[in-house]
Amino acid sequence: MSLSELADLAQVVNCAIVLVSVIYLARQLRQAALNQQTLIQQGRAARISTLSQQMAQKGVAEAWEKGVYGGPISLSELHQFRNLGRATFISAEDSFFQYEHKVLHEEGFESFRHSIEVMMRLPGLQAMWLETRPMYSSKFAQFMDDAVMRASVETDVDELARWATTVGSVKNKDAL
Repeated sequence: MSLSELADLAQVVNCAIVLVSVIYLARQLRQAALNQQTLIQQGRAARISTLSQQMAQKGVAEAWEKGVYGGPISLSELHQFRNLGRATFISAEDSFFQYEHKVLHEEGFESFRHSIEVMMRLPGLQAMWLETRPMYSSKFAQFMDDAVMRASVETDVDELARWATTVGSVKNKDAL
């Protein structure tokens, strides 16, 4: 084998090694992106779970209930409701930005969007949004304004009756 042939062979081997390295690097980058999305989803779930647990505490739950339906509320309860509303909107804004920056996947954003559309049916949350709207970015504010515009307001909701109906349906297997 001549020196020229040996150099050609070495060049082919080097190209093959570079190709394998590029393929490996692409796989590593893809795996890193998946890991990042997983961590973001876990963070969202933890944040929402923590907020839900806080809302379930006695006293806080009463303030939330009075606030979301716009019932008679004390100043202390209004402060509790305002802080819970703010935490809810900050969490929503974070999910919105994660999606905008392509780190929250489509399914996560769809779940988030549906949750916002359901929550914004509550008159107290709509009022809280109107009060705090200036605190948020214009893109997020437009997203939330659109959700508010589409939401039909639930003013006369008997949650206990709805719950009893749903449980009755499940017991009779109507809901499945």
